[in-house]
Amino acid sequence: FSHNGRLLSNILETLPRDLLYQDDESALIRLAQGVLDLQARSRVALFLLPDPFKRFVQALVYVPREGYDTQLRLSLQRLIEEAAGGHVIGQTVLVNDSALARFHLVVTRPLHAPPIDVRALEARLARAARGWGEELAEQLALSQGEESARTLLARYAKAFPAAYREAVSP
Repeated sequence: FSHNGRLLSNILETLPRDLLYQDDESALIRLAQGVLDLQARSRVALFLLPDPFKRFVQALVYVPREGYDTQLRLSLQRLIEEAAGGHVIGQTVLVNDSALARFHLVVTRPLHAPPIDVRALEARLARAARGWGEELAEQLALSQGEESARTLLARYAKAFPAAYREAVSP
């Protein structure tokens, strides 16, 4: 097996079992390839798998493991429920030695709900997953310039207590 072959085998072994039986072969191949591509560049990613009868949608959400916590999962879950127009009826979480944490949601859908814009939803999830420090760095770069932002960030990034970060946006 090549390195990618081992990664792909691990991806297929850790996917929720019901996905292996519900999706058609081409959808499963696209999903596995998409997850394999994530291994090279750790980022927030969303894969939506609709039910053929349009009663629910399954969402696989990948986030960098170091940024994953319950608060983030709940925040991203709310965004997915909003976009789907439903609520979560099942979920599993996988956090292992991979660089990515994964959670799998099964979300109800109204019968005649419009399709979900996956790219827009994924962008919203990525914004929500950004940490306070990342937002601070971006805001500093916009207002002070790149060089000054790096200096200020190095000096003050860890100076803000958690209660302040919760109460005040960067």
